[in-house]
Amino acid sequence: MRGRALPWTKGLVLAVAAVLLLSAWPALWADSTVDLMGTWKFKGDWGENGQQAGWQNPELDESTWRDINVPGPWEEEGVKTFNPRWRGTVENDSYNGYAWYRRHFQVPAEWGQTKATLSIGSIDDMDWTYVNGKLVGTTSGDRAFEQARQYEIPEGLLKPDADNVIAIRVLDYGGVGGIINAPVEISKQEPAPEWPEEEPGHYTETRRDMVQVIGSVVVPPNVKVEGDAVAVGGSVDVQGYVTGAAVAVGGSVRVRPGATVGRDAVAVGGRVRTEEGGVVEGQVVQISFLPWMGDGHWELNPFGGIFAWWPMVGPLAWLARFLSRVAFWGIIGLVLAGLFPKRLEAMARALPLYPGLVAAYGVVGAIMTPAVFSLLVMAGILAILVLLATVVGIALIPAVVLALACVLLGFVALLVFGLGGVWLGLGKAIVGPPADPGTARSVIGPTLLGVLLTAAVSVLPVIGALVVITMLIFAYGVALMTGVGASPEWSHNLLRLRRGPQPATPQPPSA
Repeated sequence: MRGRALPWTKGLVLAVAAVLLLSAWPALWADSTVDLMGTWKFKGDWGENGQQAGWQNPELDESTWRDINVPGPWEEEGVKTFNPRWRGTVENDSYNGYAWYRRHFQVPAEWGQTKATLSIGSIDDMDWTYVNGKLVGTTSGDRAFEQARQYEIPEGLLKPDADNVIAIRVLDYGGVGGIINAPVEISKQEPAPEWPEEEPGHYTETRRDMVQVIGSVVVPPNVKVEGDAVAVGGSVDVQGYVTGAAVAVGGSVRVRPGATVGRDAVAVGGRVRTEEGGVVEGQVVQISFLPWMGDGHWELNPFGGIFAWWPMVGPLAWLARFLSRVAFWGIIGLVLAGLFPKRLEAMARALPLYPGLVAAYGVVGAIMTPAVFSLLVMAGILAILVLLATVVGIALIPAVVLALACVLLGFVALLVFGLGGVWLGLGKAIVGPPADPGTARSVIGPTLLGVLLTAAVSVLPVIGALVVITMLIFAYGVALMTGVGASPEWSHNLLRLRRGPQPATPQPPSA
């Protein structure tokens, strides 16, 4: 068995080493987003003269201002001073009126003099936002507190690899006030391709599904896609009309002004950015592998966000993400290795023996699982409708709901157990087989080593997301194939398929 596993282990080690070497390449550290969440400077403007006093100017000395955490209402930070100028508007259980936020930040030198976009989830109520002393946007109106802010920073305003200052003047009419929701970030604007100008809504070309594997998809403004726009290992840039969904695996989805996505916009390992004038008629779904905080859309982050509040960029941000994943995954790996060492051993043995079959099980399982669960949900709904027809049956409805929840948790458990087997397989590929296999002591060390390698690779842009997605496929496949570690050949025996390598049968001595 050791001889058969050797090519697989060598290839795996070389692949991990290559990815880790790539992480040292400076271009990979050029982040396209600067996180502004965390500690800001704050001061109430009781006299309403901060604008005249130049509180928006970058050279202002705010050393006497207090610290405040962003995002979140300023009342949660203890700002509840009574303001007589706003007496009688509402109950003054909090500070109402004008106040200022200031934050110093840097953008990578690789950004150059490009345009950027400032995104703020919501501000309660009105705001006047300045970058390096220049007003870049303001939002007002009765429902301003519900509006997400997206302000364009003109080309040349930001100073790459130098000190920049953002100052926000906020007016709160009543209730909670301040910078309330995430995201609070500045993103680099990539230059748009040059396309012929067309009349809005007039499309000179119609295409079927646009699908690109290992690359990006760009829908020009004069193109209508009768179907979906899908990029695997790249991003989707919608400038025209996509009647179906826009999906990016290992990249981001960007909906430009005047563009339309008729169904959902989904980004796996990236972000969905809908610029002003862009329309997403379905849901916005972000399945992220980085510990950023949500921005009001549905965001699945299964890999922990312990250090998500750290206001850092560049290498320190990668270190924070790495530590968060080591902590989160390490706890899972430690529990699995301590309680189920033999099952993890069985899954780890199956990986080098049947890598192709494991991948096939993972892909088929990932496709079939949503379909199977959808059928079970439909059956559950039908059962509930039948039970509603009888008085006695109503009491059984919670049992139906509980059964569906248990099925869903079962699918999640398959993935988690499979990850434990993959982590152990990675660790064994480095340190070799243990002296006493099947014991918790021999499994914990290699499993945690596999967690460490996975966390190191996962923080890389795009590459990390692709590696993690591949690991998830192998994890789900090895859990299905081995019966969650019952035996490396569990599915072979169940389906009467070919068997693995068997010990040689002793031959009788010759006459």
